[in-house]
Order: sequence, then C-alpha cells, then structure tokens
Amino acid sequence: MKKELQYYGRQLYHHGILGMKWGKRNGPPYPLDQSSRSSAERKTQKSKNAERTAEYANRASSINEDARRVNRGIGKLKRTASSQDVSKMSDEELRKLVNRLNMEQQYSDLTSRRVSKGETYLDEIMDVAGGVLAMTSSALLIYANISKIRGGG
Repeated sequence: MKKELQYYGRQLYHHGILGMKWGKRNGPPYPLDQSSRSSAERKTQKSKNAERTAEYANRASSINEDARRVNRGIGKLKRTASSQDVSKMSDEELRKLVNRLNMEQQYSDLTSRRVSKGETYLDEIMDVAGGVLAMTSSALLIYANISKIRGGG
C-alpha cells in the first residue's frame, strides 16, 4: 500500500524542540570529534582531563609511598630479629624467640596465597606503569601551567 503525502502548498512546516538552539546537536548517536565542539567545551574537557591525570598521579604516588613504607618496616623487623646474639640469650628467651618465629611461619603459611609467576610479573609491570603515569602527569601539569603563564590556555 502506497502512502500518500499531504501537500500544503508553498508553506514550510517545522516541528522542532522548544528551546533548542540552532546548530546545537542533541547528543551522540553520531561521533563527537574535536572540530564539532565549541571552544568552551574543549577547554572544560582539557581541564577535566588535567584533573583526572593529577588525581591518577596522586593515587599512584600514594600507592608507591605505601609500598615503600611497608618494605622499610619489613627490613627493620628482619634486622632486629637477626641482630640478636644467640649466645647471650638465656634458654627461656631463646625458646620464646624460636616459638615466636615458628608461629609466625605457620601463620604466614596458613594465610598466604600462592602467587603465580604471571601475577608477580604483572605486579612489577604495574609498579613501573605507576611511575610512568606519575611522571607523565607531572609533565602534563607543568606544560599546562606554562601555557597558562604564557597566556595561551
């Protein structure tokens, strides 16, 4: 069945959206590239990206700092345990120390989970990636601040 078109003569009928501005597109079913955005939208997007980058850099640096603190604490514990002179200890002190070390070993065996080689490799890669992310974000922040000082941004 063929649909018939109604003819209104030489008049143009348009039923748009009230309040819609000419030239504004109403959301993406189409890709938004940089050329279709206004300069204000591009500036807000740049500032949002800079804030996200700074936030990620802060997270990465805090994680790295936490790991360093934990490693320092473990190193101190190992040094204090190994620096005690066994010949100067009484039988009771030595028995307590051996008992304590055995209990710590048993606890770590019970609570530790096996870590595969791939997981340790991935952890190492993520540590390096965190450092790279921190350096990149600081470089981007320096660049943004220089462009603000020069008056270009």
